[in-house]
Amino acid sequence: MIKIAIFHHYGGWGGAGLMLYNLTEELVRAGHEVHILLPEGKLAGFIHRDFPSVHLRYISYIHDFPHYSGGSYFALHPGFILRFLRSRRVDHDFESFMRKVAPTHLILNSSVLIPYLGKTRLINPEIKTILVIQENVASGLFGLRKDYLRRLTESYSNLTLFISEFDQRQFHIRSRQGIMRNWISRKSLLPEREDGEVGKVGMLYMGGLSRLKGLHVLLRAVCLLRARGISEPLTILGEMQNTSRNPLERRLFDNLLRSVSGVQVYGNVEETAAFIATSSVVVFPITKPHQGRPIMEAGRYSKPVVATNFKALREDLIHDHNGLMFRNGKVTELANVLERMLADADRLQRMGEANRTMYEALHTRKNAYVLLNYLSNGEVK
Repeated sequence: MIKIAIFHHYGGWGGAGLMLYNLTEELVRAGHEVHILLPEGKLAGFIHRDFPSVHLRYISYIHDFPHYSGGSYFALHPGFILRFLRSRRVDHDFESFMRKVAPTHLILNSSVLIPYLGKTRLINPEIKTILVIQENVASGLFGLRKDYLRRLTESYSNLTLFISEFDQRQFHIRSRQGIMRNWISRKSLLPEREDGEVGKVGMLYMGGLSRLKGLHVLLRAVCLLRARGISEPLTILGEMQNTSRNPLERRLFDNLLRSVSGVQVYGNVEETAAFIATSSVVVFPITKPHQGRPIMEAGRYSKPVVATNFKALREDLIHDHNGLMFRNGKVTELANVLERMLADADRLQRMGEANRTMYEALHTRKNAYVLLNYLSNGEVK
């Protein structure tokens, strides 16, 4: 048994949170002692409920360094300067946690936590650090911030794991590394409600009220579909409280939601299985490269996907094979590919089956073995 600490940056139930949940399941199953430091939120509740042997401790503020696609400031933005300076400060809550737990291994579950690699080395240079990069690390105008994060990673990370080959190529480090793609945990295969309770889902979007996830693009495309006489419902899952400080953006979403008919909003749900299983197509209209977890989840239930044509998604989605792609922000193009998909039942079934094959090839729980092998014998396989 190995004593493992995990530091996670967000208390909500998102893609990185699901990865934490899955990692916790595999580590507990392997017989390790697991301690997790994270902000309070739904995620902690799920872990506490399903893994009672795991020790949880909460942190109120994290000195993170956000520099990833969709979550980065301009270099001279006051927000960036403040976050950079804070990221270099001693974090007493983190230090207290590490000294109290005294783990042999620390897993940092996001690129925004890279500065904590050096802080860990100062606390105890014997701790083995494992960095899991969940995001596409941004380059910026001159690449200085990316280079800074790269140098920290190469200097202090004993093992860096990426969720895709694309992200590995983009970050391009020379230290020990591997690929650990996402997967769906065994526990989450059990839907929280019967399919009959969900009703007709139609087009399924799982990104909440977010410009990054492209809800505004999708709503405009659905408005065009309604004008063409296509009444297939649109179901929206995810956090619907817009965190933007721009009131005009919130008003934009409110107006779009009111103006488009046939929209069903469920908000946050713990399990999406029943919604995916009864949908026609999963739509992932992101506006910047982002974790393609909805593509994988759709594949588990033999559903096709319509998504933005980003290189970051092409490992999971092949155009005209397991789904269709459209150019970023092109509302009419999105409406056209959705119409093509919905008008052809054979295409829906064929692409859904192809996506199931893609899922089985890329996204099983065997992906955790690269981490488990390293913990057991120090090898990366």
